[in-house]
Amino acid sequence: MEVFAEDVLEQHLVVVADGRECAFDARGQVQRCAFERPGGVREFDVEALERLSHGIFSPDGRLLVVTGRNRAGVWDWAANSLASWTTNGASAVPFFTPDGSELFAYWNDGIGRWHVTRATNASPSIHLDPLPVYKSGRRLYSAFVYSNDLVITGGGGVELVALTNVATGPGQLYLDGAAFGIASPDGRWLIKRSEWENTLGVNEMPLPHYYKGIVTGADVMNVAFTPSGDQLAVATRAGLEFYDATTWERAGLLPMPMDRYASLVFAPDGRGLWVSRDSRSAGLYDRRTLNEVLPMPTGTLPLALSPDGRNLAVSVEARRLQVWDLVELRRQFRDLGVPWEASP
Repeated sequence: MEVFAEDVLEQHLVVVADGRECAFDARGQVQRCAFERPGGVREFDVEALERLSHGIFSPDGRLLVVTGRNRAGVWDWAANSLASWTTNGASAVPFFTPDGSELFAYWNDGIGRWHVTRATNASPSIHLDPLPVYKSGRRLYSAFVYSNDLVITGGGGVELVALTNVATGPGQLYLDGAAFGIASPDGRWLIKRSEWENTLGVNEMPLPHYYKGIVTGADVMNVAFTPSGDQLAVATRAGLEFYDATTWERAGLLPMPMDRYASLVFAPDGRGLWVSRDSRSAGLYDRRTLNEVLPMPTGTLPLALSPDGRNLAVSVEARRLQVWDLVELRRQFRDLGVPWEASP
């Protein structure tokens, strides 16, 4: 049906209660129209966050958490529910317990913890109940869940706090230098990095004993393991480096300038890698060939990928939040003659 904008503007417009259809008098005839969402993209209200920084999906892919300036929002995004909000430090990094029942977030020398409850007949449909969480007097750099422990890295070393005792602590402290840390998916390795240094510390788990050091080509900005844990991707000022997680020898290099906003998000099969080079530039890369498959629009950055790899949460100009259905977008690319099917 052909509808002219001036017809709509000049005539009385009636919108049905659910907002999905409208009707208006155009040139003496009543026209009925349906509103359709843009295919493959959904947008969420994040005005309260001010500046988007980090995101994560829950283990079952149902919930989406995005943090900003001193706040975090949690959506039951698949149900299109309103967000639940909680306060925390600036640019917090969120993470869930394996069963998704608790949400943690750490920020500059701080950490928070919330119990997550899903309501059936409420809006918003997510309740976040603050819970106590242990923090020693030492400076906190990073935190994550490893097996049945909360791992805290910071001043003085690495501390493992049992989740059953996470409210009060203390845990078992392993003395070492201050650093950020991540664990490999198989739980065998702990990687530690310090700001503005071109070295990484490889530690064996479950007890974080030093194994060896890695000297990178430039200062390290960020690190991430492949989902299988066979390689470690390292974002440096000079480019993206890959290390074999058995020999710890460098297995690949992709030169590109990167800064402190660099981030890495792997697809579940480990082949696709979403790379943010800085606060403005990002793209999808094939890890095997190191070719850029899909450059993202300037100012659009990947935040999180759902566990099944289908839905990608992105930040647009750090002010808007979208979730892309990659299956639908791939179909649209195919219809336009763009051969994304052969890509990860």
